Amino acid sequence: MASQDQNIDHSRITNSSVQQVQAGRDAVSFLNSHDNQVIIENTFLRLFGISESSQVDWDWGKLLLEKKQLPEIRQRLTDTLGRDRIFMDVAIAEQPSWVNRSPLEADRRLQIDGEDCGILDPNKMLIETFGRDDIGGKLLILGAPGSGKTTALLSLAEQLVCGALAQPKTVIPVLFELSTWRDDKQSIHNWLIEQLYDLHGGNRKSKIYEKWLERQILLPLLDGLDELGLERQKKCTDKLNEFAKKYSQMVVCCRVKEFETVNIKLHNLRGAVCLQPLSDGQIEAYLHSIHRSELWSAMQTNPALQALLETTPEGDPGLLRVPLFVRLTADVYDINEPISSKKYLLEKYIERQLSFDRRSQDRHKVIEKREWAYKTVETEPKLQETISSLSWIARQLQANNTVDLLIEKIQFSWLNPGINFFIFRFINLLTITALLAVSYGLRGCLSIGFLGGLFGGLLSVSSLFAEIIVEGSRQSKIGELLLPTIIGIYGGAWIGVILGLIIGIVIGLKNGWTGNIKLSEKLAWLGKVDEFTLIMCLDNNFNYNNFDIFFFFWIIVLIIFLVIVILSILSASVWEGYALILIVILTLAILFLFFCAFAVIFYLTDRIFWGLSSTEVEKKFIPNQGIWKSIKNALISGVISGILFAPMFKLLIYGLSLEKSMFLGLLVGGIAYGLPYGGMACIQHLCLRFFLWKSGTIPWNFARFLNYCVERRLLLRVGGRYRFLHRELLDHFAQSGS
Repeated sequence: MASQDQNIDHSRITNSSVQQVQAGRDAVSFLNSHDNQVIIENTFLRLFGISESSQVDWDWGKLLLEKKQLPEIRQRLTDTLGRDRIFMDVAIAEQPSWVNRSPLEADRRLQIDGEDCGILDPNKMLIETFGRDDIGGKLLILGAPGSGKTTALLSLAEQLVCGALAQPKTVIPVLFELSTWRDDKQSIHNWLIEQLYDLHGGNRKSKIYEKWLERQILLPLLDGLDELGLERQKKCTDKLNEFAKKYSQMVVCCRVKEFETVNIKLHNLRGAVCLQPLSDGQIEAYLHSIHRSELWSAMQTNPALQALLETTPEGDPGLLRVPLFVRLTADVYDINEPISSKKYLLEKYIERQLSFDRRSQDRHKVIEKREWAYKTVETEPKLQETISSLSWIARQLQANNTVDLLIEKIQFSWLNPGINFFIFRFINLLTITALLAVSYGLRGCLSIGFLGGLFGGLLSVSSLFAEIIVEGSRQSKIGELLLPTIIGIYGGAWIGVILGLIIGIVIGLKNGWTGNIKLSEKLAWLGKVDEFTLIMCLDNNFNYNNFDIFFFFWIIVLIIFLVIVILSILSASVWEGYALILIVILTLAILFLFFCAFAVIFYLTDRIFWGLSSTEVEKKFIPNQGIWKSIKNALISGVISGILFAPMFKLLIYGLSLEKSMFLGLLVGGIAYGLPYGGMACIQHLCLRFFLWKSGTIPWNFARFLNYCVERRLLLRVGGRYRFLHRELLDHFAQSGS
C-alpha cells in the first residue's frame, strides 16, 4: 500500500493548496470556490482538449467516474483525514532531478513566476502543477512514509475526476495499485487493461479499455510502486519508462527512500514533487489547533522527544517531523511513558484503540444511532485475538504483494504451515477430484452422447435418402432408422462418461493440489467438446473469439455426412448423375437448419451470459460479494441447463413423469454446470474458512471482525474491500506476528 497517509482524525494536508477539508461527507473545499473550479476546467481544456472520437464509450467512462471512482476517492479521503479536519500544512518541493530534468530549468521557471527555490506556492492546487506547460500531465509524487503521498494523490485524483465530469470527453482519470503488477514481463499497457476489466467490469468484446489506451484518454494514477520490493521495483520502473515514452499523461506515487535506493529515474515523466518534513512552526501550529500545546512544550524540554525531531542516521526525517506520527503522538502521549521509537508509538496506538475503556467511551460519545459490528463491548474480540488475526492478515498481504483484502480472495496458501495445512490440502484434493470427476463425467455423457446421436441420426437419414433415390421407394422400418441414432446416443454417452471422468480426475488432482480458488472458473479441456454441442451455449468459455471453431466443426460434419451418403449410394451399385446433386442439396439444407438453430441458441445465450454482466460498472459493495455472485452464477447455470435437460430425460426415459424429469434435469444440470461455474469455488471457500476458524486464525464471522477493526481505526473499508489505515500499521502488524 503506497503510503496510506495521515491517520489524522483532526487534520488535513495542504499540498500546493490541496485543501482536504470536506463540507459534510461529499463536498470538498476546492469545490466551494468558483475560482478553483474555473482553474480546474481551464487546466482540462488546455491540457487535454475535447475528443469527439466515436470509438470511445464516453458514457461508460462517465458511469465509472460517477459511480465508482469519485465515491471511493472521497471515502478514502474522509477515512484518512477524519471528521473534524484540522489543518496540517505540508510543504511540497519541486525536485526535477528524479525525472532527469535539470534543477536549473525549474529554478529559472520559478524565478520567472516569483516563487522561492523549489517550494511550490501553498495557495495553488496540485492540479495546477500537474497541468503546467513544462510538466504536461506527467508527474511523480514522492515523500517519506506517513508524509501524505497517497493523500496528495487522492486529492489530485479528486480534482481530476471532478474536472473530467465538468468537462466531458476530455480524459478519464483512474486510480491503480502497482502492487498488483505480478508478471515481470507484462507491459504496463496490458496490465492496465487487465486491471480495468478485473476491477471495473465491462464488455471485453467491445474492447472498451483498449480503445481508451489507444486514444490515450485514460489517465492512469499509479500508487504503490514501493510495494513491489526493490528488485521488482526496478523492473516495474523500466516498464513504466517504456509506457511513459509513448503515453501523454500519467501520475506515479512512491516512497522517496525506495525510489532513491533503486537508483532508476522515471526519465520519461516531466515533473517531480516531494512532500517535505514538518517544520517546528508547522508542528507547533498543529498541536495548538488541537489543544495539545503542552506536548509542544514537552518537545522543547524532553530529550527523548527532541531526539525524535532529529534526522535519523539513515537520512530519514525525524519521527515527529512526519504528519502521521505527530498525530499519533498527540493521541497517545503520556508524560509518565515517554515515546522512544516508532514501534513503541504504534504499539501504544493499537493498545489505546483496542482497550476496553476506549471502546466503551467511543460508544457513549456517538450520539447518532449507529449499528456496531458487535452488540456490546463485552462481546467484542479480546486484545490479543485481534492483534493475532490482524498480524496474520498483514503477513498474507505482504506475501501476496497486495494492499486490499477481499474475503473471497483468500486462498489455501494463506493457511499457516503445519498439520492442519496438509490435512486440509488432502481433504480438498479428494473433494475437488470427486466432484469434478462426477461433473465432467455428466458433461461428457451429455455432450458426446448428443454428438453420437447426431451422427447416428445422420447415418439413418443418409440411408433413407439412398433408398429413395436409388430404389424409388422407402422400405426401411422406423425402428431400423432409429437404431443408429439410439446406438450413437448410448455409445457416445458411455464414451463421454469415461472421457469426462478421466478429465475430471486429472483436473481435480491438479486444482485440488494447487488449492487455488477461482470464483469464475474456466476449465477448457472438455469445454472444447461442449462448444460443439447444444450444451456449449451454457459454457462461458464459448464466445465470438472461438466462433471459428464452431463453424469449422460444422464444415467437418458436412463433409462426413456427404461421405456417408455417397458410400451408401455406391454400396447399392447404382449410380445416377442427378442423385448426387439432389443428395448434396438435401444434406446442405438439413445441416443449414442445424447450423441456424445452433447460431440462434448461441446468440441468445451469449446475450444472457455476456451482455448482462457488462451493463454495470463492477463494484464491491459488501464483504464476500464475489462468493455471493458465484453462488448466483452457479444457480443460474444449473437451473437453465436443468430446464433444457428435463425434456430430453422425458423423451429418453419411458414413463418418466414431468416432475421427475424436471428434478432429474435440475440435478444433472446443477452437478454438470452449477459446480464448475461457481459452486466449486463456494465449497472450497467454505472449507477454507472452516479450517482458518478451527485453527484460531480468524473468527468465523470474518466480515464482522473486519468491520470491528474499521470501527477501531485500524483498517479502512471501501465497499467490500479492506486495507490497513496506513502502510506503517501493516508493516508493524506483519513484523509483530512473525
